[in-house]
Amino acid sequence: MNGPPLASGGSRAGLFLPGPSAIPILEANRQLRGDSPKESGKMAKIYNLFISHSRSYQDAYDKLVGLLDSAGNFHYRNYSVPKNDPVHNAANVEALYKAIKTQMSFCQAVLIISGVYASYSKWIDREIRCASKDFSKPIIAIRPWGAGRTSRNVEEAATKTVAWNTASIVSAIREVAI
Repeated sequence: MNGPPLASGGSRAGLFLPGPSAIPILEANRQLRGDSPKESGKMAKIYNLFISHSRSYQDAYDKLVGLLDSAGNFHYRNYSVPKNDPVHNAANVEALYKAIKTQMSFCQAVLIISGVYASYSKWIDREIRCASKDFSKPIIAIRPWGAGRTSRNVEEAATKTVAWNTASIVSAIREVAI
């Protein structure tokens, strides 16, 4: 699946779709992640991922990105909306939803940490709706390390649910990414 070009040098500038309701396409995280994607003389698969997260639980998001970054022979672009991105100051909820929807449109899978907090998040519910109903994107629910309880709505929406470890997460992405 083709998307906009990779961001260079960690630029935080956004691209805009033309039209009366210009929607920013965020570039902040879209750099290629992982080692060089060239393996055995051929280009490796690069996965475009949207990682849902709550700004209140930034630490869990950072740890998940760390797991993905540490995976050997795995390359991805992160289309998530970073916590400090100006899009969070959108004029209204619908404008923010459109921006997230634009980001998600380029992705091959959506990752959601299925902690209990997700059960109470209106935004995660909107992201689930966007991934499943608007785009039919596969959703991978990731059970937080040591969590006794998880979000039922995230796990019910998930194409696949995995444990909090690099091998399980990467294997699920490889299995279900479109």
